[in-house]
Amino acid sequence: MKKLDSNEYAICRKQGKLFQESLKKTELSSPVFIRRFMNSNIALAFDDRSILVSAIDDNSIFESIEEEYGKSSYGKTKYSEDELYWIGYIYRVMCFYYDKSSKYIYKLFPASEIVKYYFIGHTYDPEHAVQDFMAEKGYIEDNTLRGVEILKRLENIKQ
Repeated sequence: MKKLDSNEYAICRKQGKLFQESLKKTELSSPVFIRRFMNSNIALAFDDRSILVSAIDDNSIFESIEEEYGKSSYGKTKYSEDELYWIGYIYRVMCFYYDKSSKYIYKLFPASEIVKYYFIGHTYDPEHAVQDFMAEKGYIEDNTLRGVEILKRLENIKQ
């Protein structure tokens, strides 16, 4: 089981904090902010971990997203601060744990879906939670497990 390092956890916390701050710093609904962030150019700096050595502050991150997508107050759904922190954090854990881009993870788990995992998922160890979420989606990283799954499917076809 892969463990994240201290720098990766720091980036997870930073992303969680940004998502939480989106309630105060943007007029967008929470799902729209999350979609924009996860598909933004700034998310690439989180993906490649360069955000740690970047001089960009949180306000500049919000400005960057606004420049990329335009100012808007679209949508009405607002998640709680706790939900937003957890969503930002868990998305980043998924990105690091599976070495996938923000865009890829967002396509698997759009905001309207990931928020449904909050009530149970926020009580789990993050690595355990993302493994469960990805397994539920049918994503299996371990080639041995993947082979077993294929054999099970083939056996069911024969019957």
